[in-house]
Amino acid sequence: MPPPFKAFSDKSFTVAYALWLFMGFFGGHRFYLDRVKVGILQFLVLMVNFGVLIYAIYYSFQQDPEQGIVDADPHLEKLFATIGFIFLIQTIWLTIDFFWLYFAIRKEKQNHKFAREQIEAFE
Repeated sequence: MPPPFKAFSDKSFTVAYALWLFMGFFGGHRFYLDRVKVGILQFLVLMVNFGVLIYAIYYSFQQDPEQGIVDADPHLEKLFATIGFIFLIQTIWLTIDFFWLYFAIRKEKQNHKFAREQIEAFE
């Protein structure tokens, strides 16, 4: 009877760090390591930030049809500051994830090594 789990880890440091580098803001490295809930959270934070950014850019300049001038909305400074703050939080999160990735993959490989040893002991 085969074991109910894999006796080896197929997670690669190279793939995880490549996903972190190119898809980090989307949570790609979290999905790769089966941390789906946190990956979805990272993705949603990014989408909310993009939505606010698009809103801010679209409404940042409103044209007055009578005078033909472009006038900036004074309340958008706070909106752009919020976007910058969320981006800063995401950047800090990804910096922490850079170090977390190493330990998460190493722990997974150790757990699978232990499982492999247990299977070999029973054979």
